[in-house]
Amino acid sequence: MVIQPERINPGDTKHTFTKIKKIVSGSTNEALELISNVYETVVEAGVHKAPTIKVAESAKVVENIQRDVNIGLMNELSQIFGILNINTKDVLEAAGTKWNFHNYFPGLVGGHCIGVDPYYLIEKAKENRYTPKLLERVREVNEGMIDHIVLQLDRRLLAKRFRKNEVSILVKGITFKENVNDIRNSKTAELCLALQKRGYKIVVQDYMANPEEVKRRYGLEIVSATSQEFDAIVLAVDHEDYKHLAHYDYLKNGTKETLIFDVKGDKKDRFPTQVYMSL
Repeated sequence: MVIQPERINPGDTKHTFTKIKKIVSGSTNEALELISNVYETVVEAGVHKAPTIKVAESAKVVENIQRDVNIGLMNELSQIFGILNINTKDVLEAAGTKWNFHNYFPGLVGGHCIGVDPYYLIEKAKENRYTPKLLERVREVNEGMIDHIVLQLDRRLLAKRFRKNEVSILVKGITFKENVNDIRNSKTAELCLALQKRGYKIVVQDYMANPEEVKRRYGLEIVSATSQEFDAIVLAVDHEDYKHLAHYDYLKNGTKETLIFDVKGDKKDRFPTQVYMSL
C-alpha cells in the first residue's frame, strides 16, 4: 500500500503539480521506493519520504489546520477591529512590514480541505480522550463568519429603514475560492441562503460556476448579467475578472446609496467610504 497526500492548490498557477514537493509513504520499504521513484520522474521539486503512512496523512491534515488556525485568528481580529472602528486591512498592511510577520487575511473558509480536515483530527483526538480546544474554537470562529457578515449587513441596511423583503443584494461569486469552478462546501453559497432566510432578495453572479450544479446543490439561480440596481453588492469571491470590474459593477448595478461589502477587503480605495464595508 502506498500513500501520496494531495498538495495541489486549486486556482494556483504558480505552485503547480511538478513544482510542489511530494510527500509519499508506503506500508513496506519496497512500496515506498516504488512510489518515490515514480514521482521523482515527473515532480521537479522532489519527493519527501515520510517514515509511515500515518505521518504522511498527518502532515496533510496539519498543513490545512495551520491555515485554518491562522485565518481564524484574522477573522477574530477583524471582528474586534470592527467594534473598534479600525480597518483590518490597514492593520495587516502595517504589521506586514515586519520581516517575520505571516500574511494571512480574514475571510470565508470553505472548500473540501481547510474547512474539513480539522474535523478528522478533532474526532481522532476525542476518541483518545483529548479535547482539542484550540482547533474546536477556530472551527467555531470560521464557521461563524457567515452570521457575522449577515449581522453587519443587517445593521447597515436596517439603519436605512429598509423593509427586508424589499431589499435586493447582488452577490458576486459563489465558488469556494477565487479562479476555480468548484462549489463544494461553498461558504458564499451558505451566505446567500442565510441572507435569503432573513428575507432579502438575492441575485448571484459567477462566470466560473456551473449554473445547473449550483441550482442542484444549493437551489440558487446564477444570473449572467443584469442591469438592476441593488441596495447592496457583496464582493464575495475575488475571481480575476471581478478584481478589475468591481467599480464598474458598482456604477452599473448600484446607486450612491448602495452598500458594498468587500469580503477580501482590498478594494477600499475604489468606493466611497460611507458605503464601503469589509471584514
